[in-house]
Amino acid sequence: MAASFKTFEIGYFVYIPGRYVVCLHISLSSKGFCRPDMLTSIFNVFAELNVPIVSIKIPKPGLGENAELSVFADLTESRNVLRKLVEKIRSLRFVEKVEAIEPLFKGFTVDTTYSQPTLAGDRVIILREPAYEGFIKGLKKRFGSVGKEFLYYIGLDMGYKVFKAQSKIIRKAGGSLKELLVFLKEVFKHSGLGIVEHIDIDFDNKTAIIRVQNSFECRLFKESGNVESHVIRGFIAGFMSSLFKTKVNVIETKCIAKGDPYCEFTVF
Repeated sequence: MAASFKTFEIGYFVYIPGRYVVCLHISLSSKGFCRPDMLTSIFNVFAELNVPIVSIKIPKPGLGENAELSVFADLTESRNVLRKLVEKIRSLRFVEKVEAIEPLFKGFTVDTTYSQPTLAGDRVIILREPAYEGFIKGLKKRFGSVGKEFLYYIGLDMGYKVFKAQSKIIRKAGGSLKELLVFLKEVFKHSGLGIVEHIDIDFDNKTAIIRVQNSFECRLFKESGNVESHVIRGFIAGFMSSLFKTKVNVIETKCIAKGDPYCEFTVF
């Protein structure tokens, strides 16, 4: 049976054809964000005016900082209540500002107040599958084995850099190598690279077995009959070389592109 993977939508937008959806960008005081009745108070306003909420986004605030809340509401049947909706929410004592953002075009509404996505505090870029498919397949098609090597070294440098950045975060939090590996799994997953489901590490012999489910790279080559990981294989090599403090080799022994249920990498 094929594994099922639960997805999560990261964009600060909604697309509902045929509906008039408005985004209310609400700025809250730091004290207001900590109130247990904060969401209840805001949602009661929508309920009072009979306005359906279709999506909610709350970016993580820093400790003691003001917070922001993006509420996407369907006003198709009640456009005339928008002003009243804004006024009532603005009157709540912990709300500092409310901005109503109308659709960019029919059915498509974006919270345009944001300009840069981050993950664990670092800036991220987001490539939808058609974009990174063009990048990876294009390199392999045009440059053959050289393109594959190029992808590997991109991954290798990514692994070195990610280890350094994540180690800094873990050290600041007073964590250990165990916490570093847990953090790696979650960041790997939330970056869309795949799901690291199994790590078996031998620190004495500096070897490891790493299993990755749903690799973003290898799923592009399903049924090719070959192992197809170069970026992730390089990433693992860079990360584990930093972890073991010595250069390691990595081979992909199982791959979803050749019919295996997951990709597996041997580090030695």
